[in-house]
Amino acid sequence: MSRNKKRGLIKFDKNFRLFIIIFFLHFYSITVIAQNAIIDSLENELQNNAQPDNFKLKQYYQLSKQYQQVDVEKSQIIAFDLLKISNDNDSLYWSLAALDLIVLNYEALNEFDSCVKYSREATYIAKIINKPWDVAYFQSMLGNAQVNLGSFYDALENYEKAVEYSKNAEMIKYETAFLTNIGKIYHFLGDDLKALDYFLQSYYIKKEHELTDNLSPSLINIASVYSTLEKYEEAVNFHKEAIKLAEGSNKNYYRMKALTGLGFDYWLMKEYELSEKNYFKALHLSDSLNDKTSKANILAKLSSVYQETGKKEEALKCAEKSLALSREIDYQYGISSFTRTLGEIYLSEKKYSEAKKLLLNSIEISRTIKAMDNLKDSYLSTSLLYEKLDDADKALKYYKLYSTIRDSLLKHEEADKYTVVQIKYEMEKKGREVENLTHENEIKELKLSRSKYLLFGFIVFFSMVFLFLVLFIRQNRIRNIQKTVVLEQKLLRSQMNPHFIFNTLAAIQKYIYDKSSLLATDYLGRFTKLMRFILQSSAVEQIKLEDEIIFLNNYIKLQALRFDNKFAYEIETDPEIESDEMMISPMLIQPFVENAVEHGLRPIEKGGMLQIRLNLDGDYINVEVEDNGVGREAARKMNEQKRPGHKSMAMDITKERLAYLNKKSNRNINFKVIDLSDKSGKPIGTRVILNIPFTYVN
Repeated sequence: MSRNKKRGLIKFDKNFRLFIIIFFLHFYSITVIAQNAIIDSLENELQNNAQPDNFKLKQYYQLSKQYQQVDVEKSQIIAFDLLKISNDNDSLYWSLAALDLIVLNYEALNEFDSCVKYSREATYIAKIINKPWDVAYFQSMLGNAQVNLGSFYDALENYEKAVEYSKNAEMIKYETAFLTNIGKIYHFLGDDLKALDYFLQSYYIKKEHELTDNLSPSLINIASVYSTLEKYEEAVNFHKEAIKLAEGSNKNYYRMKALTGLGFDYWLMKEYELSEKNYFKALHLSDSLNDKTSKANILAKLSSVYQETGKKEEALKCAEKSLALSREIDYQYGISSFTRTLGEIYLSEKKYSEAKKLLLNSIEISRTIKAMDNLKDSYLSTSLLYEKLDDADKALKYYKLYSTIRDSLLKHEEADKYTVVQIKYEMEKKGREVENLTHENEIKELKLSRSKYLLFGFIVFFSMVFLFLVLFIRQNRIRNIQKTVVLEQKLLRSQMNPHFIFNTLAAIQKYIYDKSSLLATDYLGRFTKLMRFILQSSAVEQIKLEDEIIFLNNYIKLQALRFDNKFAYEIETDPEIESDEMMISPMLIQPFVENAVEHGLRPIEKGGMLQIRLNLDGDYINVEVEDNGVGREAARKMNEQKRPGHKSMAMDITKERLAYLNKKSNRNINFKVIDLSDKSGKPIGTRVILNIPFTYVN
């Protein structure tokens, strides 16, 4: 290219940049003028005393909102005026609106103690006027403020409440956001398994409700846990998928977060060039988003890259910039972490005085905000510092402090690894308890039998008439007691089916060691919920239909996973059924579902289908359980070949239970079994129709 052409391009570039600057200044001035005009108009309207109170309240609210963009302190003054007038007029709605403005303004002013105070007041009012969404919103604002103050356990409590209220208000998007916030705190506190549990809850709810635009943050969070667990390849894949989704939906914030996470993965893998490349992309996005917190974090990470590659001057500059930014925005964790980073750089350059001051400051802040991971690293660096200063006592002191925290975190991680073993132990213990109860029942039966003969002799002694009367009543009572006790034991054995429990645990172990740990975690979570439901429902006579359906979902999903998804299923509920208001006896449907899976669908290779239909029929719920399996006759023949002479007791126990419930409730619970066949008479499955009476909650 010629020199004149280059000059021409440079001149054009300068003129173009000047044009852009002038254009944006002009646009900004127009925006400011328009905004000032709105503010002037609102203030003039407020001067009119003839306006009704409701109109004035609205004007105060709009005026405060306008000032939020140009003068936060002025906005706050107006918001407090609105709160006073609302309280004077007993208008709880406008009081809540005023408190929203006040909390947001204090958040912008970094006055988080005040955020806590007024968020609590707003939560109280939202509960009074029965606004579940507003309760959830202000509980989350309270949690946000407590995170900024370093009160993480208080924040966890309020985020949990926000999840509960948003769930009640059916605000799915916000429910998943609050679950993610809880996961982030646990991840920050070093409890990675709890963090993964909450991240997975959020991820699966989003997938279930097809919230595809919001899947990127879930993938980023899951990737960060994998990175912590040193599964770097999985972390890289999740981060790349998150970047792809964020680019597709134009979500630059999540793209920046995913790029930062990817840079950190590569840093851990010692691929420093790739790490630096992704950090620079993320840094550019943080500038465009004006996100100073993220920028401070990215600069600190770049500093680590430069330290590893021997670029000490660049490392120092990045660390100083990240610390300055953190102090500017009062980012407490950033201050503690980046103070340590800067102290470590000075330590490596043998500037011990500066290093000592920074490291001790980092320890103090980390203790205050309970940042255990950063506190651990600060103790280790301080120990190394005193070793360099030939102060053996203090070096040993800080190394012991480091070791204590390290060992505590390691013990916590090791405890979680033995969860499956503990569950097995508990199940075996429960099995032994069942056996002991069986022996006790046999002893009771023997004692009852002896009592019968003693009673008979006693009655003969008095009179024959009295004998027959008392004996008849006594025998019936004994028979009913024995039948009830034996039936309860049979039900307990049926509910705690050891074959299903141990097969499920074996499948979980298989997924852990051979397959996806993400799937294994989901499998274990469903199994835990299933066991909790079984144990809880054993102690009550009735449960909500909604809980029974959730239990069936978990049970069938576990069975499908256990048999490598050789069958699909669907549960259809009549729109007229109010499952959250109807009460039924627990676990009436499960035995028929188990039969369909074990005897109908298990023998087929693939293409299985299980359908459960619930319809309202007067005071009864009509339940249909249908499968496209091999049919009853073929299943019976297969069972005889595999286990000659074996007789399944499951349906006999179910029939006994239905008879017992019918006698107790004076209602008619019944079922019938229909063998399905095609036109040629070939079996194509089985349908069970079960009629279950229900009552309403109140």
